[in-house]
Amino acid sequence: MSCGVNPTPLCFDWCVDGTVCYAADTTIVLYHPQNATVIGASGKVHNKRINCVRWVRSKGRKGRSLSEGRKARSLVSAGVDGKVVVWKIDEEKKVEDLLVLQPLAVLDHDDFVLMADAVMMTVPGEDDNNDDEQVLVVTATTDIITTWLVSLQTGTYNTSTRQGTYRRIHTTPPPDKVYIMCLCVLDVCQGGRYPVLMCAGHNAKIYIMTSRDLGVYGSNEAVCTLTGHEDWVMSLSVMREDSGDYLLASGSKDSTVRLWRLTTTTTTTTTTATTTIKEQQEQQQEEPKEQLQVKSCVFQVPMLGGEGSVCCDVLVRLEAVLAGHEGQVSEVYWAQPVYRVHMHCEGQRGNRPEQVSCLEGCRPRANEDQISGRREDLTIHM
Repeated sequence: MSCGVNPTPLCFDWCVDGTVCYAADTTIVLYHPQNATVIGASGKVHNKRINCVRWVRSKGRKGRSLSEGRKARSLVSAGVDGKVVVWKIDEEKKVEDLLVLQPLAVLDHDDFVLMADAVMMTVPGEDDNNDDEQVLVVTATTDIITTWLVSLQTGTYNTSTRQGTYRRIHTTPPPDKVYIMCLCVLDVCQGGRYPVLMCAGHNAKIYIMTSRDLGVYGSNEAVCTLTGHEDWVMSLSVMREDSGDYLLASGSKDSTVRLWRLTTTTTTTTTTATTTIKEQQEQQQEEPKEQLQVKSCVFQVPMLGGEGSVCCDVLVRLEAVLAGHEGQVSEVYWAQPVYRVHMHCEGQRGNRPEQVSCLEGCRPRANEDQISGRREDLTIHM
C-alpha cells in the first residue's frame, strides 16, 4: 500500500466503509486494506505533486462517506500546482474492474495549496421543493483561507474549457495570522445550514469559527479557542459517535494527542448566543496567561440566518490526553479496524512515518453489517 505514496502526512485518508484513498504523485488511488487490493484510481488532472486528499464528509452521517445510498462518493485533493480538485466516484461504472474518479470541478489558486477539507451540504434552490446537493470546500494556502461551493447534481468538468459548476464564496486571512497546519470543516448541529470551521497551526492553538452566511468565516470571529498543546498543532481529525457527540483528536509536535468531545446541548436565540460569547471572551481575558489548558468552552452555531434566529449550543470539553510518543505526532485520523494489515517498512525517509500507533476504541464485531454502530480506531502517524 505504501508504494508510491507521497511523503506528506495529509495524503492518506480513511472512509467509513474502510476504503482508503491516498495520493501517488499526481494521481489518487483507492485501496481496500481488508482485501489488500487497489479498487480505483483517478486520471491526471494535477500536474504537480498532491499535498492533501480527503473524503468529503457527509451531512448528518458518521464518517466521510458521502451518499446515503452509497452509489456515489466524493473526495477532494489539493496540490502544489495550486489546484484543488473535487472528485466523484461512480460505483456503477468501472473500467477493468476499477472504480474511476471523475473530476467535478478544478478550483485554481494563485499559490500552492497546503490542505483542503469538504463537507456535503443541501442548499435551497430557487424552487423551495428543489434543493441542490453541493459540496462546501475549504482550502488553505500559506496566508489565505478560501471557501468554495461545488454543485454535485449539475456539476461537470469540461476538460477543454476547464470549467465546472462552482463558485468562490469568500477569502479571509487565518485567525491571529497563524500559519495553518491543519483544518477541518463539519456540520456539528444536525440539520444546521452553516458548518463549523476548525483550524490550528504553529501557535499551539485550535480555533473554532462559525458563520451566519454559508462559507463566510471572518478572521477575527473565532468563537472558541482551545489551548493546552505546548507546540505546533499538526493534525485535526473528527469522528461522530452513535450518541451524536463528536470526538476531535488533535496531534501536536509536543508528542501528545488530545481528545476533545463536542456535545450539542440546548437551543438559544441569537441574542442569548451573542451574550454568552461576550461573557466567554471576557472570562478568557481575565484568566492568567500562564494557564495552558482549556478544559471546556461553549459556543453557538446558527441553525438559520438572520437576526433572532435559532442557534444550537455546543459544549467542548477535554476528554483525554494521550502520551507516549517520543517525537512529533504529524497526523491523526480515525479509521475502521481491519482484519489484515499489509505493511512494508524501509525505515525513515524524509517526512515518511517512522512509527504507527493504533489505539483500539472497542473490540471489532464479527458481523460487518453492524459496522455503522462500531466505534472507530484512532491511528497516529509520527
